[in-house]
Amino acid sequence: MRNTGKEFEGYIMNAASRSGWSSLRIPDGCRQIGKKIVRVKSPFDFVFSKNISPLQSGHIFCDAKTTNQKHFGSDKIKDHQIQELHKFATIHNTMAGYLVNYEMDHKVVFFSVAKLMKSFRTRQMLLSTDGITVGNKFKVNFDILFQSKDLAALGTK
Repeated sequence: MRNTGKEFEGYIMNAASRSGWSSLRIPDGCRQIGKKIVRVKSPFDFVFSKNISPLQSGHIFCDAKTTNQKHFGSDKIKDHQIQELHKFATIHNTMAGYLVNYEMDHKVVFFSVAKLMKSFRTRQMLLSTDGITVGNKFKVNFDILFQSKDLAALGTK
C-alpha cells in the first residue's frame, strides 16, 4: 500500500503541474533523541498554488491518500493531520483537506478538513461521492474547488 501511495503522490504532482499548478512536496524531517536519529513525519504532504485570476490566487494544503476500496475508512484519517490542516484552513483562509485516490473508481476526490473532522468524530467512512471529484491521478482540475462563489459551502471556512 505504501508504494501505491508514493506512486499516487508522483502522479498527482505531475498532473497538477500539467494543469498549471505549482506543487511543493513537504519532506519528512528528523530529530535526535539521545544518540538516535528519529524520523518525524510531516504534518501533511503538499501545498499546491496557482493564480486563478489576476485578483485571486488559490492555495491548497493537503495530504494524499489512496484506497483500493469503494470507501475511505475513518481509521485512515490521522488526528494530527486534520488538526494541522485545520490550522492552515483557518489561519490562511484557504483550502485544506485530503486528496483521496479511489483506485476502484479511477477518481481523485477532495475532502475538506471540515468533512474529515466530522468523519473522524463520527467514525463514518467516506464514499467518493461525499467529496468533490477533481479528476483522476493522471489529470486533475483543482480550479473546480475555487469556482464556488461561497467557499464556505465546501466546509473549509
